[in-house]
Amino acid sequence: IDEAFIKYNTAIKTLNKIEVNGLYVNPDILKETFPNVTITNDFVYSEYNPYTTTGRPSNRFDSVNYAALNKESGVRKSFKSRFGSDGFLLQFDYDAYHIRLLGELLNYDFPGKINMHEYFGRQYFGKDILTPEEYDQSKGITFKLLYGGIEKEFLEIPFFKLVDDFTKTNWKLYKDQRYLETPIYKRTLKNTFFSEMNSQKLLNYLIQSLEMEETLAILDTLASFNEGYKSKLILYTYDSLLIDFHKDDGGKYIKKCQDILECNGKYPVKVQAGYDYQLLKNVTL
Repeated sequence: IDEAFIKYNTAIKTLNKIEVNGLYVNPDILKETFPNVTITNDFVYSEYNPYTTTGRPSNRFDSVNYAALNKESGVRKSFKSRFGSDGFLLQFDYDAYHIRLLGELLNYDFPGKINMHEYFGRQYFGKDILTPEEYDQSKGITFKLLYGGIEKEFLEIPFFKLVDDFTKTNWKLYKDQRYLETPIYKRTLKNTFFSEMNSQKLLNYLIQSLEMEETLAILDTLASFNEGYKSKLILYTYDSLLIDFHKDDGGKYIKKCQDILECNGKYPVKVQAGYDYQLLKNVTL
């Protein structure tokens, strides 16, 4: 039992602080998609499992995958505030979280709160103002480069050159010593854990591990702050957090949650609100 083991298992306590609050639902709507789900006094409960290959928690319980609730099926409309007219659902959604986490790890400074797809799109297309089509293309290009490998023509972009060097260095280290440590907890990812590993897959595993280890520390701080307030933390889904907000907690509560999640502006979040999980709309604080 080492420090990494202790940190990793302490994460369970943080996730449990979210689980115990439950999610308030409209039973009739939820059962249209999940007819066998157990509903207790109009509440359902999720269950996080951090013991996955990368350490990124899954969240499946009682036939429902809470980490991947379909946006198109309408099932999200069943999740609403337990506080009725005195509350609403509040979501904080990280902007380009994996890119910013990698930038932090590689000591690459992004310019302020700039939109990542605009930032890279200007470099892809060699222009300052993108068309809506170019903006959408920028999203696709960045996703492909980050998760599928850096193509030679994009190595001229400093960030992706750093990512490519980082990928190659870690792949060599992994092959030489037959393991790699995660960035924060220093958990050992041994080659005996995996089959058909390659350099790009290893990078993806490191990113997901980094996401989990960084986010759980942030969530622990947020959960401690939340004690004494009426609002409840109810769902964590990788790059977003859902809160059942009570209006008595006020705007200062929302702003403080945003400040905690953003870590002094390192990881900007978008804020959305709505009376059910399906109808969340962007809001500006």
